Amino acid sequence: ALREEPGVIDYTIAEDIESPGTMRFVERYEDRDALAAHQETDHYQAFDGRREELLEGAADVTLFEVADATEL
Repeated sequence: ALREEPGVIDYTIAEDIESPGTMRFVERYEDRDALAAHQETDHYQAFDGRREELLEGAADVTLFEVADATEL
């Protein structure tokens, strides 16, 4: 569902190899409007409503804004 939303570039989940059980969610959006639209979806609201139940600790969220990127 998320990958099909307008403005979503990528969505990846991976387990941290140095901290087993720690999951890394990497989400890339075209712009802040796409992120804001995602946060209004039913599936995001459902997850957010159960966040404390699903996670063992507080979520550590970092927002990166990239002005330019070149593929290598």
